[in-house]
Amino acid sequence: MISNSYWRKSKEDWFKEINRWIENPKPENVLNISIFFDFRRVVGSESLVDELKDFIKKKIKISKTFLPFLASEAVKFKPPLSFLKTFIVEKSGEHKGKIDIKKYGIFPIVQGVRVLALDNEINETNTFERIRCLKSMGVFTEEFAKDLEESYRFLMTLRLKSQAFQIREGKKTDNYINPHILSKTEKRALKEIFKKIEEFQKLLFDKYNLRYFS
Repeated sequence: MISNSYWRKSKEDWFKEINRWIENPKPENVLNISIFFDFRRVVGSESLVDELKDFIKKKIKISKTFLPFLASEAVKFKPPLSFLKTFIVEKSGEHKGKIDIKKYGIFPIVQGVRVLALDNEINETNTFERIRCLKSMGVFTEEFAKDLEESYRFLMTLRLKSQAFQIREGKKTDNYINPHILSKTEKRALKEIFKKIEEFQKLLFDKYNLRYFS
């Protein structure tokens, strides 16, 4: 991203850009603020980083619509389980028989946790650390936080294993997995994780009144 001139701005220009994103929460701006808030200092002044993040938190607190728009992204993709709790897979194309594990699993957790972190003024950028902070603040119960952490870790491991296999086969890596080649234990765990994500999405849906954003 550092090679892209769009992401290189002065402090004053960043204030203007952040203000524009938050006051006009269209999908592109919601994505940009999500990416931006997860930035970390590599070199330079730590105080500038803190100043920018404080500005974001202040503007978000003033806005009545930005966090709900951000949360609506986390509930957009429903877990791919049928009424009978079987996996819903791609029906055609190069990914036929597979599930996009990032779209339906990893992203809802990362985005939902990011929203709650912003709402509670948590500066951590790591998803695991954010979950732990939310637990310590009472936003998550200890059990729910543990389940969410384990779910996120399992999904990341599944994707890594799938991508490692693709590399060995000389194929381009992607975020798709074939649920039918998983072990019985893995299939059962994945179904339970999708149920947990569904529960998490309901929490976000209710908290941010997302019926008005669908």
